[in-house]
Amino acid sequence: MSKIGKILFGLTILLFMAMLVIYPAEFLEAGREAVRLCLDVIIPSLFPFLVSVGILVKLGLPRYMSRNLSPLMRPLFNIPGSGALALVMGLISGYPLGAKIARELYESGDCTKTEAERMLAFCNNSGPLFIIGAVGVGMLSSPAIGQILYVSHVLSAISVGVLFKCYHKKGEPLMLPVTDIVPCKKNEQGIVSCIGDAVYSAAQTMAKICGFVILFAAVVIAVPNFGNDVANAAVAGIFEITEGILRLAALRTMPLPVKLAVISFVLAFSGLSVMAQVTAIIKGSGLSMLPYVIGKFTAGIISAGITYAICTLLSLNLGLSAQVFAPRYEIQYTAQRIPPANLFMNSLTAVAWALAAIVVVIAIMRTRRKFKS
Repeated sequence: MSKIGKILFGLTILLFMAMLVIYPAEFLEAGREAVRLCLDVIIPSLFPFLVSVGILVKLGLPRYMSRNLSPLMRPLFNIPGSGALALVMGLISGYPLGAKIARELYESGDCTKTEAERMLAFCNNSGPLFIIGAVGVGMLSSPAIGQILYVSHVLSAISVGVLFKCYHKKGEPLMLPVTDIVPCKKNEQGIVSCIGDAVYSAAQTMAKICGFVILFAAVVIAVPNFGNDVANAAVAGIFEITEGILRLAALRTMPLPVKLAVISFVLAFSGLSVMAQVTAIIKGSGLSMLPYVIGKFTAGIISAGITYAICTLLSLNLGLSAQVFAPRYEIQYTAQRIPPANLFMNSLTAVAWALAAIVVVIAIMRTRRKFKS
């Protein structure tokens, strides 16, 4: 950072600190809500995923997946079969698990640096629990809207993955061989040790995530009011997606397809808070954030277009009125809406379903390979 940049950044921090002193009640309440969000939603829903994935990586599952799923993942995304773990978990668990898995695959030698950066571009996404539950039901009072947003979210992530298969570093071949011969190394680490390391790593990651959630809850409060509700909501979404979507959901003047398209963009773009979390997770690994930023912006554009197209088709071609999808604004999202115990069990169930899906795909690929031989 240049000297002028340091001075400007320092002045910004001083201004932020002054606002904390002048308006303590507002920032205190925002911090409390952020802490409740972490304790009631983020930790119980994300921590089991982080521990489970850490154990699976240490037990060598990515190497087994790489041998069996590369014929599927290479042509589509130009990543090894082990990348399926990052893709599936990133789609069902939420930010920033996809980035965490991409780093662990790179550090364990299950993918190259470029392949890990490709995964960052499209494997770090919001999960169905947040999009359908929190956004669809809690903020927009419509499960149907949540489902539309999640379908658009998944399709945009897959589209970015296909586009980024051409991303490569100078001197590297554009496309690598379809099959990866990855030796299945014997894991000499004990089960108890694997669990302990996974829990320790997951706890560190959760501390970073919750820290950024609390920080950006205060940052959103400090953002100046632009005198326009649309502009305020858009700026809030750029910084932190939950607050931004809440403000967008409350807008009554914006046409519904346009509103949902903007919300879809915010979900796919992820916001500066999530980007800061990803930066903290990949720090020290040598992975570049540039593919991630470009990938998320591209995903936002694609997701917004898909959402707008779906809403237009549903309201025009199927003869459905926009009122069918009109939210009831009396219902507001709060962290206490879904009990923590249910979130924890839902997370474990989702992990089980994800593993079952991976096993089925591996079985199909092995059967296909046997028939070919």
